[in-house]
Amino acid sequence: MKKITFILNLALLIVLLIVIPLNVSGAMIDYLGWQSSSGTFPSTPIVITNVEQWDNAVFLVEVFEYSNDPYTVNILLKQGNNVLQTIAYVQGVTGLFSEEYNVDTNNLNGNYQVELQAVGLYNLDTETISLTVNQVTPNTPPQVTDISWDSTSGIINFQATANDPDGEVQKVDFQIFYDEMWHALYTDTNGNDGWTYQFDSTDIHYDNNVKIRAIAYDGEDWSDELIEGPFTILNNNAPSQLTSPSPANNAQDISIIINQLSWQGGEDSDGDDVTYNVYFNGDLICGDITIKSCSLTETLEYNTIYLWYVSAIDEFGEQTTGPTWTFTTESQTINHAPTISLLSPINGAQDVNVPVTLTWDGYDEDGDILYYTVYLNDEAVNFCNGITTESCALTSLNYNTLYNWYVEVTDNIATVDSNTWSFTTIEEPDTTPPYTYGHNPDKNAQNVPIDTDIVVHIADDGVGVDMNTIEMKVEGQPVSFSIYVNANGYELLHIPSISFNYDQTVNVEVSASDLSSNSMIDTWTFTTESQTINQQPTAIIDSPIGTQNINIGTTIDFTGHGEDSDGSITAYSWDFNNDGVEDSNLASPSYTFNQVNTYTVNFKVKDNLNSWSEPDTLTIIVNSVNHAPEVIVDYPNGGETLTGTATILYTANDIDGDELIISIDISSNNGVIWGNLANGLGNTGSYSFDTASYTNGEQYLIKVIADDSKVSSSDISNNVFTIYNELNLNQPPYQPSNPIPSNGAVDVSINPTLQWTGGDPDGDTVTYDIYLDNYLFASNIEQEQYSLSNLDYNTEYSWYVVAKDEEYTVTGPTWLFTTEEYIQLNTLPTISLINPVNGAQDVNVPVTLTWDGYDEDGDTLYYTVYLDDEIITSCNGITSESCIVSNLIYQTIYTWYVEVTDNIDIVESEIWSFTTEQEPWENTAPSLTIIQPTLGEAISNYYDITWEATDLDQAQNSLDIKIEYKRIDLIPLIVITIPNPFSTWQTLENLQDNNDGIYTWNTNLVENGEYKLRITVTDDEGTTDSEEVSHFMIDNIIITNHAPQVTNIVGYTNSDSGVIDFVVNTYDQDGDDITQIDFKLYYGGSWHSISCNENIPNVWMCNFDSTNVIEYDNNVQAKAKAYDGEDWGNTFYTNTFTIDNTQLEPEPEPTVKIDKHKFSIVNVIPKVKSNNIELYVNIKNKGNKDEDVTLKATIIQTGFMVYDNVNLDVQEGSWRTIQLPKLNPGVYVVNVQAYNNKYKDNRLVVVEI
Repeated sequence: MKKITFILNLALLIVLLIVIPLNVSGAMIDYLGWQSSSGTFPSTPIVITNVEQWDNAVFLVEVFEYSNDPYTVNILLKQGNNVLQTIAYVQGVTGLFSEEYNVDTNNLNGNYQVELQAVGLYNLDTETISLTVNQVTPNTPPQVTDISWDSTSGIINFQATANDPDGEVQKVDFQIFYDEMWHALYTDTNGNDGWTYQFDSTDIHYDNNVKIRAIAYDGEDWSDELIEGPFTILNNNAPSQLTSPSPANNAQDISIIINQLSWQGGEDSDGDDVTYNVYFNGDLICGDITIKSCSLTETLEYNTIYLWYVSAIDEFGEQTTGPTWTFTTESQTINHAPTISLLSPINGAQDVNVPVTLTWDGYDEDGDILYYTVYLNDEAVNFCNGITTESCALTSLNYNTLYNWYVEVTDNIATVDSNTWSFTTIEEPDTTPPYTYGHNPDKNAQNVPIDTDIVVHIADDGVGVDMNTIEMKVEGQPVSFSIYVNANGYELLHIPSISFNYDQTVNVEVSASDLSSNSMIDTWTFTTESQTINQQPTAIIDSPIGTQNINIGTTIDFTGHGEDSDGSITAYSWDFNNDGVEDSNLASPSYTFNQVNTYTVNFKVKDNLNSWSEPDTLTIIVNSVNHAPEVIVDYPNGGETLTGTATILYTANDIDGDELIISIDISSNNGVIWGNLANGLGNTGSYSFDTASYTNGEQYLIKVIADDSKVSSSDISNNVFTIYNELNLNQPPYQPSNPIPSNGAVDVSINPTLQWTGGDPDGDTVTYDIYLDNYLFASNIEQEQYSLSNLDYNTEYSWYVVAKDEEYTVTGPTWLFTTEEYIQLNTLPTISLINPVNGAQDVNVPVTLTWDGYDEDGDTLYYTVYLDDEIITSCNGITSESCIVSNLIYQTIYTWYVEVTDNIDIVESEIWSFTTEQEPWENTAPSLTIIQPTLGEAISNYYDITWEATDLDQAQNSLDIKIEYKRIDLIPLIVITIPNPFSTWQTLENLQDNNDGIYTWNTNLVENGEYKLRITVTDDEGTTDSEEVSHFMIDNIIITNHAPQVTNIVGYTNSDSGVIDFVVNTYDQDGDDITQIDFKLYYGGSWHSISCNENIPNVWMCNFDSTNVIEYDNNVQAKAKAYDGEDWGNTFYTNTFTIDNTQLEPEPEPTVKIDKHKFSIVNVIPKVKSNNIELYVNIKNKGNKDEDVTLKATIIQTGFMVYDNVNLDVQEGSWRTIQLPKLNPGVYVVNVQAYNNKYKDNRLVVVEI
């Protein structure tokens, strides 16, 4: 380090000369500059405090002029006395001038000067800085210009041509792409611009997407990769030799009728598909076949030699031709036609059992083997086609059907048909055996009384039970029993009481047959009771729990249960009022206490052996009606201003003399949000609290709550009041202390972080100004630390800190420290990983790892890449910042990091990870096979279509299924029929899943006839497979539909509004759902449609507002008809009736008060109980007269009616309870009416049981 001192214009300028060599964009730049070390400046100095360099030379220029006169800054680039360019020219500058300027060095080479001029009104100051530019020619990467190869199979020699404009290529890396991934080959370092690699491709059978790539390295840079291809590698083997001919080679006396030629061999060791060509006497008779047999249809000549051979060809054209085989046919003889006679069933036979075995007798005079084909209704029976036996068993025949049959016989020379016979199958037999139900004791029953009766029901849904076959056994021994026939014709077997042993497991067996000899055996067991002493049950009251304090007239819902260790609970008993008389026998009763008293509730239970428990008790204390307490807030009650400790005043009392507990709440926002101030206070009438705990405000309210343990009351200040307390005065910040570096510290880094202790006693925000050598270095710092950089080495500095809040400024003491001596140190290199990012998923294989390295000293960096803690050989000590990694495993997690060194220090990067992609796969098409229906099958009613759908790539039930059908309409043409070409496919169902391979088809929805079915399966990739089955019949018994009927129409009016509710009851004989009704109302001389809704099955509600439509009409009529989705029923008409809305018209305001009779049913709440239905009816008097009103509830479906009477005072409302009898499960409409001779009202309610 060198210090130079200049005295200019009576000012002392201290400049530190620094030489900084830097490499930038191929240019080597040397700088000379000056930096102040005193922190004080004369009137016109120029101080260069920092020089930073990247692509260009960067100068930081600072100028200061004390007199505040304007001056000019001029910066020139010169070489000798020649000015090359003006870097900056700035006029009118005052005070401090600080700017950065760039010098473009791209076209410079040599020594230059940067001259800095500051020209004032009365003085001038100049400085010159030396600039040296040494241009360095950058490296040009090598290039791979060509890749070639000499073969596409076996040993392949790859050759690459590479060159380097700057020197020599040091090595070339080869990689080959096959099996859809890159494979590293070899790095050739001895190429001398001719680089080779010998590759053995015999492990590759066939790949038409092979590529080769190469990349060259010149010792400094890698070239761009060159990729050639794709090309095809094929290492193929021909199919194996053909062997084992049939007929055998040189065979003699071969029949002139040969069904087929066959052979063995011809397999392919590579797994390729193989096809076969068969040549017979020089002619190709079977070409491109995939099976090892060929049908021979021609009839050969007698006593003739024939030649044949087979060639096997794989999918790449490699061919193996087999040897030529010969055989000689038989000598000619005279043939006699065979004869045939049908045997059974005889022609015209009736009631033939199913299945049936057809038999016949065939004969051939020449002793030839005879082959038979059976025809049923002119269709060949597949499994009896070309058979040699003289019988055929037919299983899939329809019952009660006429069949025609004949047999065709051949000796392979002559063919003869038998006569055509017929037979009729039997009526469909009953195959369902009888069954049992209603076992007593139940199967596997436990604790059965030892003197039990055994009862079982037996029934048959077919021809009936054969009473003579019924047998019952107990413990393996037949027993006598009685038989009864119930109303449904089912038999009941009853064994009178048998005495068993305790803890005995009893085995019972019942067997029987029906009149069609279908038999059944039913066995079951039960276990008798144990001989034990009965344990007394225990009664437990579940709710309420504990002593109850209630007011007179309170109804309590009780719940209890019993427990019995050796039996079950059969009865309950409650005594609520201490009179020893049972009040309820329910498990969960209710009871109303109407007298002030203390009651002991007794609850008992009885077990199945009639033993009563001891009572469980509960105390009920019935009190007279309690009155709520009264409370008034006296102070603050609005408008007051509270400060310091304030006293809240209130008045609270209870006319029942109950002790009161006081709570006080407070709100600061006029009651929007409340907070608790005090709880559990005695009734003292006052409470003191410290207002200083609350923020000043003008929206405060006080709420006082008084609670007598049964009910509470509260009062709030009539208006808001104010809380105001004087705020504390501000205090100055603490004086900065505890400096780091400590005062007088030495060997301090030239990049220190200054730290101190500050703060403020009031907790105010404090900011800090930092002065270095009495120069303001930073201001308004909020943290209690500040970092400096690039201080001078071996220099003493002074510093202090000024602390400021909004009002005060406090200056800390001045502290000193001395920086360290200059030591030339190596700067560690840095490295950042780039790609693939940490945690990356589905990374392609191969992967290129990239990173970014930097060395502040400009040292050359060398990188070594680690994959799963193992060095990648090809990326060891490289200088490039990327590495290609091949041979990775699919769908695997790898970790990697890079080690960088400048040959002085070694630094490791972070450890990152990535997951490779899934191994590519090819979709496999799904497969579908229809199981049923089958060809020629007759189906009806609800029929299960079944199929099997499979896919190697996904689950069966995730496949999409489409089912279609098409009717085969047959058009008569003379004596034959042809399919109608105009029938189209209809979609039966689109299934989003495979549905376990089954779909139930309601064939009743289509016409009877002959059909085709097609099922298509589609996988997630859109690949499909389908199969069809044709010529199956749909044959359903056509059932005549009965049209639905409207059975009744009832109208209900609301006298307030003129709204009429019509209830339409419907019925369908077939049990079909009624989907629509057509309801019309006749008024004003024409019919009008009214909309309706089905509230419950077969009951429709039609709402009509007549208020603004009809004033008066005495010829109104309703009609309706119903639709079941197939037919409309007959129209139901009501009698004519009158609609009169004149009473709803507004009347003129009376001059005197008149009587107004009006009441309304406000609400009806139904409640279904165990033994009845209760309707809770809310009726309200809306007139000005007392009313005696009759209530009537009518169940519309049954017509059952219940009445009640109620007296309503003026403007009074009343709840009434109407009890209806328990009904069978279902949905019912109940019309509730309120009426007297002055007014009426009604409401409909739906009750579901």
